Amino acid sequence: MEWEALSDWESYRKSGLKRELRVSYSSDNGVIVNDLKSGVRFSLHGNYSPHPIDLLRKKCEENYSTTLGIQDCKILATEAWDRELNRAYKDLGGNSNLALKETQLAWMNFRDKKIELLRKKYAAYEGSIWGIVFLGHVENITKEQALWLSSIQWE
Repeated sequence: MEWEALSDWESYRKSGLKRELRVSYSSDNGVIVNDLKSGVRFSLHGNYSPHPIDLLRKKCEENYSTTLGIQDCKILATEAWDRELNRAYKDLGGNSNLALKETQLAWMNFRDKKIELLRKKYAAYEGSIWGIVFLGHVENITKEQALWLSSIQWE
């Protein structure tokens, strides 16, 4: 955000007037906030709640409440978290940041082993609910890493 835009944003905030904000999310750009009156536009990074991906998954599960529908919603949400994770990784320097690359490769190995353990555990249970529980774990594993990477600030 440019200094002038930040200054305008702060002046407006101090005036006590109500803002008209539009918060949008796309897999390409992440979360974008647009102040409709001042024209200030900026990206949100880090941990905030509720995250648009969580809201979209919840809405999806409300609309497609069968076992297969909920599973599909969890898969879509996991894919969205994976895109968030990759965007944060690139923002932090990606493969050119050797410490980050090493950490991410270690996390990916940990993730794969954790998912395999969960797959074996839930495959032993009867009932379709366990597929949903398993996919919830996979989503949360990916979400946690995406939010962690999004919260890092490099100097």
